[in-house]
Amino acid sequence: MNRWTMGFAILTLVALGVLFSPDQTKVYAQRQTTEVQLANNASSITRYVPSANDRIGAGVSYWHYCVGGGMLSFQAVAEESPDGVASHYTAISSVYGIPAVQPNGNTCAVIQAGGSYPYPAFNVLQAVGGTYSVWYGGTTQAVSTFPSATNSGGATTLVVADNSSQASLQFPAAPGTVYVQLVTTSLTGGSKSVYVTDVTESFNIAPTGGTGIIAIVGGTGTTCQTNLVTLWSHTVSAQSPQLFSFTGLRKSPQGDNVCLAVTDTSLTNQPTPLVSIGFANF
Repeated sequence: MNRWTMGFAILTLVALGVLFSPDQTKVYAQRQTTEVQLANNASSITRYVPSANDRIGAGVSYWHYCVGGGMLSFQAVAEESPDGVASHYTAISSVYGIPAVQPNGNTCAVIQAGGSYPYPAFNVLQAVGGTYSVWYGGTTQAVSTFPSATNSGGATTLVVADNSSQASLQFPAAPGTVYVQLVTTSLTGGSKSVYVTDVTESFNIAPTGGTGIIAIVGGTGTTCQTNLVTLWSHTVSAQSPQLFSFTGLRKSPQGDNVCLAVTDTSLTNQPTPLVSIGFANF
């Protein structure tokens, strides 16, 4: 073997050594799921962001949180930021409050947030009178484009009417409006909205002439007359059916009571409607 042949053989071996060296053939594995606790019996108002090790580019994120029995008021929201800068975070869920007590006795809920975000976060906006704990979970194996809807206890696939209320109220004898409460702020923790999903009404006697109005309203005070907002209403007359149902979605302002209001505009008699509503509060 002459020196040129030998030199070429050495260069070939060197090149092969570089191509197939251990550093060149490493395989890096991407974590597909993560689950980590971010707060344990905490009480501070703060934003929780998973560490770099747990920000895996998840296509769907889950924030599991529980509040202690002494919690008087609590608000939290799932957020995201493209760069982790505090002023760049934006909400990706509705504001959650104190969860309804579950059948197992726990006061916990889950916020699901779909989409791949570099910096997912759980922002505690309010915590009064107790402690809370927070966990973060994420997976790259499924991408949920839209966050789930919510009911009074947390995330679900639809807005579910998991509460109901009813009241009866006679039309006044003279033109005017009377009110009675259907949902009080004590049921909503004082900081939630009421989502009315359906209304059913029936009468003890049929209106015989003239017209009146039945309405579901939101507002503050025992009769909702302060800052009053009409959520749903319709006119009744002698031609009105004795049983009437409405299905839709109406949201009260946050922290408002919800009341039944009946107005006599020109009725010739005073029937008493019985009105039932289905609702969720969150």
